[in-house]
Amino acid sequence: MLANHAVSVAFEKIEPVESWTLNVIVEGSGSANPYGSKRYVDGDSVKVVFTPSSGYIVSDVLLDDVSKGPVSELDVLMDSDHVVKVVFVEAEHTLTIVKSGEGSYSPVTGKHLHGTHVSISASPGEGWYLSKVVVDGKSQTPSNQFTVLMDADHTVEIVFSQTMHTLTVEKTGKGTVTLTPAGGSYTHGTSVGVTVVPDEGWELTAFRIDGVDSDAR
Repeated sequence: MLANHAVSVAFEKIEPVESWTLNVIVEGSGSANPYGSKRYVDGDSVKVVFTPSSGYIVSDVLLDDVSKGPVSELDVLMDSDHVVKVVFVEAEHTLTIVKSGEGSYSPVTGKHLHGTHVSISASPGEGWYLSKVVVDGKSQTPSNQFTVLMDADHTVEIVFSQTMHTLTVEKTGKGTVTLTPAGGSYTHGTSVGVTVVPDEGWELTAFRIDGVDSDAR
């Protein structure tokens, strides 16, 4: 102080800024941003983003115990204290199985948790065989037992076809052999009539089925 000095000080009243608490709660496997309890100025709009872990989905989001549905984000107006709760659950995928032909399969169409390996069995009916397996439009090697990984919805088509048998006629000498019904190739279980008529001056001397003599003359 080498001379006289005057100090002037002014004070102003500070008006308190109103703020509110947002508490974000996570249930299940996933995350929310922001997360936990934080304070925001009155009137702020806070966007909360929900990210499920692999194999999980958002089941529901609740704002102050009121459901907002399975949304991926939520805007919260901070006009009071609020609580946001997100619920994550394991994802489920639908396995649809369709069949043609005679036979059975298991399991039936239904839902399975993400990542599940579902074993499918296919059993053809008598006189039928498994001819085709198609998964999501792509043909697979036909197998009576196969596995589908439930990483998404899948559709499996199982096709059973009738077993076919060939009736071959070998003839020596002169005469006619008629098959009823005609054709020579028949579905399993078909009854085929065989009519043998020797030409004039000839007679039937042998009638064999698969090399075994038969009295069907």
